[in-house]
Amino acid sequence: MDITKNLLAVSLAITAVFVAHAEGALVKNGDKIVFMGDSITHYGVERPHGYVNLTVQGLAANGINVQWIGRGVPGEKASQMRARFQRDVVDSNPSVVTICAGVNDVALSDQTPSSGPEDVEAMIQMAKAAGITPVVMTPTFAVFNTENSDVTSNYAATVRGYAATYAVPLCDTWQAITDWKNSSATPYLEYQLHYKATIDGVHMAPAGDRVMARTLLRALGMNDGQMANAEAAWNTNEKVCSIHPTVKITSAQLATFKQAAANAGMGGGEFSKVVFRRGLAALAANPSVEQEASGSGVETFSAGFSINMADYDTLLSTSLASAYVPADNKKGYIDATIGMAMLRGIRECEPGDPVVIVPQDVETNRFAHSIAFTTSGYKGQSTLEDFPVAVRLAANSPEGFSYADMANPSSGSELRFADAVGKSLDYDVEEWNTNGVSLVWVKIPSLSKTTAFKMYYGGTPSDDVKAIRTWSADYVGVWHMAEASGDVSDAAGNGLAASPNGSGEAYSVAGEGVFGKGRVNTSVRNKGTGRSMLVVSDSYLLDLGSDFTMSGWVKMTDTIDGGGLARIAVRSADGGTPEWEVALSDATTLKACGNGGDTLSGTIPSAMNNWRHVAAVYDGASLKVYVDGVVVLDGAITAAKDSNNKLCFGTKGGLYNGHFTGLFDEFRLRDAVCSADWVEAEYDQASSTFLVASAATDISGGETQPARPRVFFSID
Repeated sequence: MDITKNLLAVSLAITAVFVAHAEGALVKNGDKIVFMGDSITHYGVERPHGYVNLTVQGLAANGINVQWIGRGVPGEKASQMRARFQRDVVDSNPSVVTICAGVNDVALSDQTPSSGPEDVEAMIQMAKAAGITPVVMTPTFAVFNTENSDVTSNYAATVRGYAATYAVPLCDTWQAITDWKNSSATPYLEYQLHYKATIDGVHMAPAGDRVMARTLLRALGMNDGQMANAEAAWNTNEKVCSIHPTVKITSAQLATFKQAAANAGMGGGEFSKVVFRRGLAALAANPSVEQEASGSGVETFSAGFSINMADYDTLLSTSLASAYVPADNKKGYIDATIGMAMLRGIRECEPGDPVVIVPQDVETNRFAHSIAFTTSGYKGQSTLEDFPVAVRLAANSPEGFSYADMANPSSGSELRFADAVGKSLDYDVEEWNTNGVSLVWVKIPSLSKTTAFKMYYGGTPSDDVKAIRTWSADYVGVWHMAEASGDVSDAAGNGLAASPNGSGEAYSVAGEGVFGKGRVNTSVRNKGTGRSMLVVSDSYLLDLGSDFTMSGWVKMTDTIDGGGLARIAVRSADGGTPEWEVALSDATTLKACGNGGDTLSGTIPSAMNNWRHVAAVYDGASLKVYVDGVVVLDGAITAAKDSNNKLCFGTKGGLYNGHFTGLFDEFRLRDAVCSADWVEAEYDQASSTFLVASAATDISGGETQPARPRVFFSID
């Protein structure tokens, strides 16, 4: 029996009785809604699975597209909401306002300011006086309210009375979540509510957010058919819950996993999600207790990724199996299931024979135009293997290039690059802009001062190329920083997305970078927690052992908020000692350290309002840091250790531990020691002289016409 689905069905039935206006929806297409509340509403906006986002999505699924404003402030009581109600609600002139208050009134009753349900009544009166329909929500269940359950229940009862007295819609979230919790026959669910409805006993997990959204949509007048439309829309949500399985496996199992990932043409991080889903499905169909490996030759396998709504429901249902009842541990039921699903999936991996990628010939007679490139700006003496070169394209740059000459100019997928002997080269399109500059990274197998390659377009290619193969296997992560907002994807194909974090995460948006778009990392002055950072969840891929190279472009735009260090890249837990870090103590001083040991320090050209390329190269004993291709730090450090901690860009784990204000571009992490020539080449190719191009040439019978060299782009 699927207990989770039964719980959800019960929830739908429960919420139906709390509709004050059942005769049609209270909002219509184009209306404005303000969501007023505390941290539960704040996170209902900030999180993809938040009840505010689900409510808006549920309305849209029924053709009701609304304007909406989130006005949730963490820690606030109803009296504080009342004080800002005129400014945050009335002055916005919405059709409807939802009022979610009471949790902090109960939890913080011994702290000023005083607050109670009478403040909710005052907000109802203010809304009605302004011609706004208020929808009142009863306080949600919270772990810290269990000692005051009668107080919370009485608060909810008083709010219900206001709804009746003023004839306004009621969203009885207290009753809905309480009934949802009590509807299960499994005795541990009440104890497990900490992980079932909420993430911490207060703020909603995806299950709790759905109960809240269902209750609110019913209060807004949604009927059964409309609710079904909302549910269908929610089930398309891909990023619902982030999980982090960490399990002990044998070295042989890890080798099999890696080979299976390679054969699937996927990076390890991306493949771990596939394997987890397989394991979860197998576990749901055939429950069993999966034991971790022990003894010698044991590896720690960890991964971080998001799961969708279907995965989340399967996870909840599967966690109810009696075989998974753990020791006295609140997190045990869910965490045990996540770990066992990962173990089952890894144990069912089959390596198969290694897949060998043989470069194909580019059939030049399939194209109408070509352009020749030469890496004449490379200054190094050594030959670099598998080096990614940036190719920029714009109207008449290179000379004669036109998007209109492409057979399908919409994406750049028709482009083909070939080496000197005509073999196809893999490439990664970071940005494609037919009205401006496009940026393409091309993998050059052997780079020297005389390396030549060609680009073909205006036709239909017959060979296959893959973006992730642009980045060789030792690239752990490549973050172009080009997304307009939200997660920064991992171009290396390992699934190590860098996610904005912190209450200032909305300020982590696109800006102008060195290569296409960059990423703004902002500290919002005088707003306390208004800070953003980018977080890469822990993964076995981040355990780099004795050597690695971390590189990227940074530009400071403000002094360090609160002093301390402005972290560029750090591997650490929240507030913990970093395994390694690279940071600025001011615009001209760079610092770096290993596992809590002595810090190296050096002077650099000012990073304030200037782009600087920073590359930290660790060889297992010493750390060498380059800025703009020149060594500025070089010395022994305490060995950087492997851990189960995340990788952070912009601060150290917690939001107050050294914040970088400025822009990031083209961050890369390699499980390799990069040479001085490699680092300098990464820096130099930002220059207009690194790559020289011919004018565009028409292809006749597969032969190109002579062309004269020209510099093909300028970033000045």
